[in-house]
Amino acid sequence: MNKKEFSQIRRNLGKTQKQMAQLLGTSLKAIQSFEQGWREIPLPVERQALFPMALKSFQNMSARTKIPLT
Repeated sequence: MNKKEFSQIRRNLGKTQKQMAQLLGTSLKAIQSFEQGWREIPLPVERQALFPMALKSFQNMSARTKIPLT
C-alpha cells in the first residue's frame, strides 16, 4: 500500500489522522509519516486499515440488498 492509498482509506472512513491513529493503535506521528511517505506502512498496519474498509463496504452492500447482519 502506498501513501496515497493509505490517505484515501482514511478519508473514505471519515477519520482524522488522530482518529486513525487510535483505530490502528499507533501514534499520530506514525500516521503523518505514512501519509507523507517518510515511513513505509508495515503490513500489520495495512491489514488493520483495510479491515474497516471491508466492513464498511459489506455494510453498504447489505443495506442495498437488505441482508440482515445478525
